[in-house]
Amino acid sequence: MLADWLNFPNSSEKNYKLKNIEVKPRQVIKRDKSPLFHFSFFEKLFIMKNNMPRNTTSSVFFYTYVLESLKDFDRYIGYTNNLKRRIEEHKKGLSFATKFRLPFKLIYFEGCLNQEDAKRREDYLKTTQGRRFLGLRLLEYKRQNKKAFGSGS
Repeated sequence: MLADWLNFPNSSEKNYKLKNIEVKPRQVIKRDKSPLFHFSFFEKLFIMKNNMPRNTTSSVFFYTYVLESLKDFDRYIGYTNNLKRRIEEHKKGLSFATKFRLPFKLIYFEGCLNQEDAKRREDYLKTTQGRRFLGLRLLEYKRQNKKAFGSGS
């Protein structure tokens, strides 16, 4: 029962007090005539929202991203918690790894809820298998941005 799952003191109590708001369950009669206490949809949402761990409702994302140099067409793979700020740092030449290959273009990014997941994804994309994944993932990008080599007659 929902009340038991949320660790309410006694599921047979008529009223529950949550953060100075009183929630009264409605009594529902089942076929076997045993009373069950039932909450409305909005009451359930309110109860679940206030009893869920806070880390599940976090709005912080960690991004794994791929930049492509417009100078030598090499790629840079990294991760950050603020994608917009990090790209601006790359464009201003504040990153030692990329300042000699400016300008850059963001060609791919992924969002993760956990920093360790983003770091693990960055490490994977830097492997041979990860670069193959990016090659397959960005097929249309590669087709649209192909440079013609020796296309003379």
